[in-house]
Amino acid sequence: MTKSMIDTLQQSINERYYLPRSGRGWRLADGVRLQDTSRQSFGFSLDNQENPPLAFFSASPPARIAKMCDAIVALWHQDTLYFFIIEQKTGYRGDYLEQLANGKFFCQWLVTLYNYYDYCDADSVRYIGMLIWKPRPLPRKGGVFHRKPEAANSPLFDRYHEVRNNPVVMLDTYIP
Repeated sequence: MTKSMIDTLQQSINERYYLPRSGRGWRLADGVRLQDTSRQSFGFSLDNQENPPLAFFSASPPARIAKMCDAIVALWHQDTLYFFIIEQKTGYRGDYLEQLANGKFFCQWLVTLYNYYDYCDADSVRYIGMLIWKPRPLPRKGGVFHRKPEAANSPLFDRYHEVRNNPVVMLDTYIP
């Protein structure tokens, strides 16, 4: 794989799905910024109501099939392409695992195509799942409690991280 892999990915995604840039990173909802020190990166979101990326699905596809994560950032680092599959939540985490899974499966589909047509080497691609969320303040005694988030190990991702109450997420620090 060459560094042009980021260019290939960027050529594959329509610009209406690009994440808004902020210096060397991207802006997400609720004032969260994703930052990286690499110039070899690209961010996009398929969670777009105005331009549904999966518009070929029917108006009511089977449950969980058409869900998508909030952001995907591809980052080139030391001859490896890292896909950060990102879901953002406030308060209640909801069905974030399904959204993260679908984001990864979409990236795997792209990588399969790129590998078949010799744009990349599938052995040098890693997937990092990330939930960025702002838990609600603890309720008063007798209030409702949600179950604690799962451990950082995930069979779906090479690495999985939960980031709580952090408005700036430095992606480079999550690369092994």
